Amino acid sequence: MELKTLESIPLATILETFNYAFSDYLVKLQLSKQQLMNKMESEGIELNYSVGMFDGDNMVGFILHAPGNWLGKPTVYNAGTGVIPTYRGKAITQKMYQYIIPKLKEKGINQHLLEYVEGNTFAKRIYEQVGFKPNRELDCLKGKINTKVSADDNCLFKEIEQPEWECLSSKFSVQPSWQNSINSIKRAGSKRKTIGLFHANELMGFTSFNPENGRIGLFFINEEERNKGYGTLLLAYLQNNFDGELSVFNLDKSNQAVYVFFTKRGLKSVAPQVEMLMDV
Repeated sequence: MELKTLESIPLATILETFNYAFSDYLVKLQLSKQQLMNKMESEGIELNYSVGMFDGDNMVGFILHAPGNWLGKPTVYNAGTGVIPTYRGKAITQKMYQYIIPKLKEKGINQHLLEYVEGNTFAKRIYEQVGFKPNRELDCLKGKINTKVSADDNCLFKEIEQPEWECLSSKFSVQPSWQNSINSIKRAGSKRKTIGLFHANELMGFTSFNPENGRIGLFFINEEERNKGYGTLLLAYLQNNFDGELSVFNLDKSNQAVYVFFTKRGLKSVAPQVEMLMDV
């Protein structure tokens, strides 16, 4: 078997292997070509930072990496690790890391970030063997909003086409996950909408929202305006403009006020996760 980076590998091959690897996963995941392209774009995946294991012409395992900066350090985010079922138990993930870590260090990368689904003890053991350590608990929530709210004629919802991210993010008390970071939102471009809630022409809060799949990236109400119903109004606005279930991925569970806010309004845990970090 052979290890190599993925910049010369056709996207169709990566997609086929991705879907095969995740076909029997704890949380089944099957992507279309466009969905994989969207994922690569928004998460910042670069194939020359990524690695695959090949048996002849067949790709049997992969790690998709996105380079960037995390907590002030040059970092790669593991946006997906997979090994097809018939090749598991052969330490392929460990071998891919042994191969790619020195190459990433040459590029100046000294920190690795990932998440795994809680309960996947096999993945947990592998990542711990590689050198990852738990950083925080996250959760993925999904559902339809069950809260009825009355319209407020003094409130206005409108898209913020050019958000002042530096100003807005300075108010965050919790670091968003990689997929919900400001950089991810910027990379997604028009695929994500930033909706502001205004009262008397003052911005009360905002959300970053994907209108194609109902996924909420960021959701924020000014601290001094909380517990006044603005969060519920904003969430109800999203549900009124999306037919299906809303979702929030990789929400920091330590932010109990936000976590309870979503669960009380109908979103339920579908995939608790653990974020892990490794310095090399």
